[in-house]
Amino acid sequence: MASGAIALAVSGCASIAPDSSFAEVSALVEARTGAAPGWARTDEDRAALSASVDSLLEARVGMDEAVAIAFLNSPAIQSDLEELGIARAAFLSAVLPPNPVIEVVRAARGNELEVKVSVSLLELLFWPQRARAGEARMDAARADAARRLAEAAADVRIAYVDYVAARQALDLYEQAESAGEAARLAAQAIYAAGNIARVDLDRQRQFAARMTAERMRAEGRIGPAFERLTAVLGLDGQQAAALQTLSRLPAPPNRMIDADRVAEEAVSDSFPVAVAEARLREVASRRGIRNVEALLGDVELIGEFQRQGRWSEAYGLGFTLPLDLGA
Repeated sequence: MASGAIALAVSGCASIAPDSSFAEVSALVEARTGAAPGWARTDEDRAALSASVDSLLEARVGMDEAVAIAFLNSPAIQSDLEELGIARAAFLSAVLPPNPVIEVVRAARGNELEVKVSVSLLELLFWPQRARAGEARMDAARADAARRLAEAAADVRIAYVDYVAARQALDLYEQAESAGEAARLAAQAIYAAGNIARVDLDRQRQFAARMTAERMRAEGRIGPAFERLTAVLGLDGQQAAALQTLSRLPAPPNRMIDADRVAEEAVSDSFPVAVAEARLREVASRRGIRNVEALLGDVELIGEFQRQGRWSEAYGLGFTLPLDLGA
């Protein structure tokens, strides 16, 4: 039922066409958390995501729906996705060939025309290594974005449990306070009839007072828990007012947790490990490039074409000459 409601709510976002990087991250996160993020890159996207959030808020929101709302609505998650877009732009810059520089000079008088074309020789030679490094850096960015989204989903679930648990605790202490007050009144009547000692009456009064204090403390936890939940969901005041959560938390599963299997999955499916592996590949791909650049500086391959009645050609190399001026 919950998955069907989520699918229906996010169906309005189907027209949003994510790039391949976002699609891969979305698939990873959906497999891990059960919800797919939405990336608002245009006003139309934002309107579609907002409509999906409103649709989810029309019904009672469980933990899965809460994660779906955060993935569609949280400014923090949208910021993480924007960083993924920046990483993709850097990746495209790394895998494309270096851009040549073209200079065209025409004399103010006469028919002379000079065309100069230059390109960084080192960038051209190390283009394959830079492309591999850029691909590894993109893999790291994807894994890091998936890690942030998975952690955001965990934060949502924790905030949801804290809020519903706080409401359950308040309900429990309200019942305990009512029972304590009833017991105090009964003890007061029995004491007036001379059937119990004063110490028994004092015990009942103490219990009733303690339950009142616990109920007041439970009330004090509701507000902060609700504020934290609405913050991780990215809800505004009107949306927060429409939020209806479950009245009670679901019962924990009966099956035992296999600690060894959990440890193995934590390592094999770890997003931080995937980030570290991708960054290690990037370092390996760039090994040697920095040393050559530090030794030679910038080396340019230059071609000059000049027309003075007819075309002439000239080719050469340009490089940075390091000077030590004692600075």
